[in-house]
Amino acid sequence: MSELLKVTSVSKTYKTGQKVLRVFENISFELGKGRFLAITGVSGIGKSTLLNIVGLLDRPDSGEIELNGVKYSSLSENEKSVFRNKHLGFVFQFHHLLPEFTVLENIAMPFFIGGGGFDEGIERARKLAKAVGLKEREDYFPSMLSGGEQQRVAVARAIMNNPDLLLMDEPTGNLDPKTGNMVMEYVFMLREEFNLSCIIVTHNIEIGKRCDKIFSMEKGECVNV
Repeated sequence: MSELLKVTSVSKTYKTGQKVLRVFENISFELGKGRFLAITGVSGIGKSTLLNIVGLLDRPDSGEIELNGVKYSSLSENEKSVFRNKHLGFVFQFHHLLPEFTVLENIAMPFFIGGGGFDEGIERARKLAKAVGLKEREDYFPSMLSGGEQQRVAVARAIMNNPDLLLMDEPTGNLDPKTGNMVMEYVFMLREEFNLSCIIVTHNIEIGKRCDKIFSMEKGECVNV
């Protein structure tokens, strides 16, 4: 199996005054194409920080990350922004939809940001809206949607540009269990349709069980479960 993602000896600390907080040290793992990885662990252990580093939203103190053969350390700041838009998709605990835009426009936003044309973007967004069960809501604004529907829009938006890697940070954390399970059902259906590769930070052990691999972050280390 070809490896899509390689994380090698990544460490992260934060400095507050004279104190240095070691978040994690020398974390290494790999993820193959079309595979799902769940990262679990207690709050504050560094799961979201690790996800943000993989997603080029933060930088490590040391170590290397390589996605589809591209080393992060080789990218300039401008190149990182372009790379993030084209190759990475994000779903957070809160959907962060733009209230003044419709479902279709929200879904298509990464495509527009990347310079894509309006008609092409809307057409692809329409297909994704259908794929997440929102065909009848495509002209709605976020305020007209339920929490679960809003999160499904966020999922569709995250895969708008056919990313190499989908990153999900507690995607069901702001939803009730039934709604959260429904959102994840769509994610796993999209996995098959779009051959998604994904890292999911979650406290939900049932989500973890459906992934190909689980890492538990403990005392600054990733432990295979």
